[in-house]
Amino acid sequence: MNSFKEFKLDDLLWICHYGLPKKKISTEVLLSDLSLLETPVFFLSTGRCGTHWFSKLISKDRTVKDFHSPYPNLSIQNKFMFSLWHQKTEHHQKIEIGSQIFLAGREQHLRFAYKCQRRYFETNNHITFFAPVISKIIPQAKFIHLYRHPGEFVRSGIRRGWYEQNEQANAKLITPPNDVNSWSKFSQIEKIGWLWNETNGFIEQFKQSVGPDRVFDVNINQLNYTGIERLLDFINVSISPGIIKRHLKSRVNVQKSGNFPEYKIWSDDQKDELKKNCSVLSKKYGYQL
Repeated sequence: MNSFKEFKLDDLLWICHYGLPKKKISTEVLLSDLSLLETPVFFLSTGRCGTHWFSKLISKDRTVKDFHSPYPNLSIQNKFMFSLWHQKTEHHQKIEIGSQIFLAGREQHLRFAYKCQRRYFETNNHITFFAPVISKIIPQAKFIHLYRHPGEFVRSGIRRGWYEQNEQANAKLITPPNDVNSWSKFSQIEKIGWLWNETNGFIEQFKQSVGPDRVFDVNINQLNYTGIERLLDFINVSISPGIIKRHLKSRVNVQKSGNFPEYKIWSDDQKDELKKNCSVLSKKYGYQL
């Protein structure tokens, strides 16, 4: 009876996610030494580039607990972090602010990952602008950079009404911290192209700060079996060849709503709008615009 009285309903939710705990640890102890966690992995991206597909694949390894849409998803806070990096606040203060926000949203996830001996993975793109914070407070964490042809990404954003009629999405989308007048004159293609460039540019800067041993790049437009094997080896995930091959044939989270032509049949004017913000990084990634 005493054990039943000690049971907390909140724990039931976490047990449903992670399974029965095998260890005990308090939040305070874990937060004082996050190196106790076994190599968490975080995916950095713009979104709309295969994150859900990878989440489904990685979840085949039962030693991993992967979240594509964790609660809270930190989307509004991610936008705040983008603006914070552009402020004159001291870098160490930005890290401290970001770490408090991130841990407020993830401390229980990380604690139950430790308690249940599951490695924590997150493919949610709304932690992208937290990357420098995560890298600092969890030095053993690894990161995957997912990127996609900007024309395809822009098309997906237009079909979802980004920066126009989709008010719920717009509240989560970053905008330039300065030069608001120029932004108001951007077309929808230019705005979503800017989003693609700004997000991937931020990730490129982050990658320079942590080194290649902690980051793995994935061009979603060149996804193949060999590349998947190399990725899984990098993050130490074990999935059978048969499952990988079957998953490569599957499509996840395919967009069905909205109507906008594929990039290959865009007009020259539309492609020129995309080039205004995306030409340099597109060349780096080997994309033709």
